[in-house]
Amino acid sequence: MLGPRPVCARVAVGVAVGAWSSFQAPGARAAGCEAQVSHARLNSRLFASSSRREGPSHAKQSNPRVIRIALTGGPCAGKSSALGQITQEATARGFDVYSAPETPTLLFHTGAKLPAKSDGEEMFHFQRSLMQLQLQIEASLTSIARSTGRPTIIIFDRGLLDPRGYMAPEIWDRVLGSLSDGSGRSVDETRLLARYEGVIHLVTAADGAEEFYKWGKVADDSGKEVSRTESPEEARALDVKMQECWRGHPNHMVIHNTVGGFKAKLKDAESFVLRIAEESATSVNKEQ
Repeated sequence: MLGPRPVCARVAVGVAVGAWSSFQAPGARAAGCEAQVSHARLNSRLFASSSRREGPSHAKQSNPRVIRIALTGGPCAGKSSALGQITQEATARGFDVYSAPETPTLLFHTGAKLPAKSDGEEMFHFQRSLMQLQLQIEASLTSIARSTGRPTIIIFDRGLLDPRGYMAPEIWDRVLGSLSDGSGRSVDETRLLARYEGVIHLVTAADGAEEFYKWGKVADDSGKEVSRTESPEEARALDVKMQECWRGHPNHMVIHNTVGGFKAKLKDAESFVLRIAEESATSVNKEQ
């Protein structure tokens, strides 16, 4: 049964476009054109239906609040599942939800590789380019969200402090000193932290749920094939590094693997985001 569908902008930067061709008789081409027109009309009706969101509605605002969340954590922590649950519930409550891709993954899909830590110069250029790209993605999505006049949650699959855990302190300081934001202002850790209303850290399954930790060539919790190189010991060490990177944020929530299981972990992440989003939306409505 067709019904209202969630309004969720799934942003995929750097999409690969495939070319295709087919040879058909004139009659087949005409029939194909008619089918395409009919399909387009159906899509138009479905799109109109999907625009009528379920849940409490938020009136269009002249200065809508855009809530930016950094979703981070250790390897095999459940980020994909958390993203799906947050998106579903937030959309039902009347928020638009944008999901930004993990910036390093975008680069790796082009064939680029993470340099060896021993090569400081190559690491500097890689991380500087990565952070420049993420700064631009964040600025573009925030601008688009504000232009809609609707309250929007943007969830970033890892934020701008995550790269700090993958490089030596002197390289990190050098990268920060070489960057500026969209307004031409210099970048430091305080300004990077202030870009996000909240930070969720999901603890790796290797810490507290070892039987569910998967590494090597495996499928992640969304079914996507990944190559996870960290052993359980390395995953725990990296998890601690990621927590340390974000420790200075006032709204930093670390979600452990507890007796409540994976469902409780996802529920905690969902509740955290919705609390921030609802408080922000209420604040904007009062100001207006």
